[in-house]
Amino acid sequence: MKRVHHGMNRADFDHIWIELVGEILHARRTGEVVYRHSLLDYSVRVNGRRKDTTRRLTAAGMALERLLNTPAANDDNF
Repeated sequence: MKRVHHGMNRADFDHIWIELVGEILHARRTGEVVYRHSLLDYSVRVNGRRKDTTRRLTAAGMALERLLNTPAANDDNF
């Protein structure tokens, strides 16, 4: 699986976001795209015409990867 990194294009980011069970919504008549995930307290809204990822979107993707890869306190391997 690819990892989120700075400077990546949004098509690759969209594939990773879907693999991480995120939700991508298109805001009506605004040209914006909203990225949501149940583990994050916030959603990220970006311009739908941009082909690269914004800093805030990349930071949200990295935070989500960090959350999903952190071992749980009740895990046997912790």
